Amino acid sequence: MQRSKTDNGDLQAKLELRRHFLRKYHADGRTSVLDCCQGDGIIWSNLRSEFSFEYWGVDLKPRKGRLKIDSVRILEQTGWTQNVVDFDTYGSAWKHWAAMLPNIVQSTTVFLTIGAIMFAGAVDEVARDAMGLRFQDPPLPASICGKLNDLAVGYCLAKCHGYGIRIIEAQEALSDGNARYIGIRLEPLEMTFECDGRMNGA
Repeated sequence: MQRSKTDNGDLQAKLELRRHFLRKYHADGRTSVLDCCQGDGIIWSNLRSEFSFEYWGVDLKPRKGRLKIDSVRILEQTGWTQNVVDFDTYGSAWKHWAAMLPNIVQSTTVFLTIGAIMFAGAVDEVARDAMGLRFQDPPLPASICGKLNDLAVGYCLAKCHGYGIRIIEAQEALSDGNARYIGIRLEPLEMTFECDGRMNGA
């Protein structure tokens, strides 16, 4: 995974990461966004003047005109049709990631924010499982938890292969704080085989 340093603030880093993937993979304008942690909607409001897309934002925090729901519940279901999924979380995005993977049926761009990791002595349950760790979160030094959570990124991303999905591209825009901003382009292997077959005249 390539890591590119940005000299701007956190919002600018998030925007530039999304611009890169939108320009590269969504230039046809057929873009539908599921914003799983909408907050004030600042990120996608900023991008609205540059890109054309359908948008659905949800959040656990109540707000007028917004569906209050745990977006993990949406991702666990089959049938959602968005081809851009954004997890701009304050903590761990891995529950969203794990819930989404079994239901990916098309090429999909995913944005992950992994928040200021996380609490002293805490390692995300999904991350523990991905790394094959069996302890039940005993108190650990914050430095060890931080290293484990950093290490977990590769393991968690690799879980997609178990669902017949490959990573076409992964990029990280570094922030000035402790958060990590990652963009991933996913493609089901069945789609890859179909395209290869057509190209080879099969």
